[in-house]
Order: sequence, then structure tokens, then C-alpha cells
Amino acid sequence: MNILTDNITLLKNKMVRISLNVKEQKREKIEIVSDSYQIPFLEGLTKKTIIAGRNRVNLYYLNCSCKIYRLNVKKYPRRDLRRICNHLYTKLFSEAENNLDELSKLMLHNQFWFSQTDVRRIKFYKDILYTGFHKDHNIISLFRDQDGWEKFVFEITNNNWRNGLSPLYKENKLNELEKLIAELNNDFLQSLKS
Repeated sequence: MNILTDNITLLKNKMVRISLNVKEQKREKIEIVSDSYQIPFLEGLTKKTIIAGRNRVNLYYLNCSCKIYRLNVKKYPRRDLRRICNHLYTKLFSEAENNLDELSKLMLHNQFWFSQTDVRRIKFYKDILYTGFHKDHNIISLFRDQDGWEKFVFEITNNNWRNGLSPLYKENKLNELEKLIAELNNDFLQSLKS
């Protein structure tokens, strides 16, 4: 019996709610909460613009005058992780790293070092997880708060966790999570083709 596929309902706003047990509708659900990651406002920064090479960068507003940033502004909402250009990334870590929360640091590093292209925020039972999709790789990054944010990497082609390191869940929940990750990856790859 495949619990994840027992009762799948596609919502108009592209959220997917998956009932874990048809007989007990009151049980917790798996749900895609959002399809992006917004970097929180950074406390203690001035609204001052600084120079980064030929570009002007503002760490408070997360703005840059470069062409890549200006193109991303047209595609993504304010403070969206995908708006961040190399200039902002470099200045954030050289001048404001202490102002960044742990999850934002992990997300930014994952985007710039491992070509993460999209993020989904997922409610999995009582936990909030983030998945990072990689266009050119057969991996998905999973971020979970286990007494501090941690990153785990699921290899789609091998159907296992890199280096045997998986989130701390009981085996049945971990199996459900792996099936969900595979489904999300398929949906992500399909969205790239359309």
C-alpha cells in the first residue's frame, strides 16, 4: 500500500496536499507551503549603498546595479533568494555574515556553490523543511532544523542519502520523505521542459 499516492489533490495554486492516511483525515499532512525562499531583513545594517567593483550594492534592501540582478528583479519577488547576484553574495559574506541567520547562509551557499535553482518550503508532519533543486544535477538538497539548520543531500539516481547521512526520522517517515522528494524532483524537471 503506497500511502503517498492514496489521496493526492492538486490545488489551483500549485500546492500539493497529500493525505497520509485516508481513514484518519485528521492526521498531519504533507504540504508544499511556498515555492521560494525569502531572505529575512538583516538587523543592524544601514541603508547605505556600497561599491562592489563597478556596481552599487545595498545590503539592507538586497539590491545591486548589475545586469544579472536587474534581470532577476523582473522574474522574482523582493528578497527572493534567486534575485541575489554574485556581488550581493560576496558582500553579504564579507561585510554582513553575522547578520544572516543560519538557514539563509546555507541557502546562499547552496545556490552559489552547488547551482541550486529553486526552493520549496514543505510542511512534513510537524516539521518545516526546505528542498533545493539543482537543474544540472540529480540531487536535491534538504534543509531541516535539528537543533540548528542542517543540509542533507538526496541522490535521485542512486535513491539514497549522500554519505549515508539522512534527516533523523523513523524509517517509515524517511521512506515517505524519499518518495515525496522523488515526486517533487519529477515535477521540477517537468516544469523545466514546459
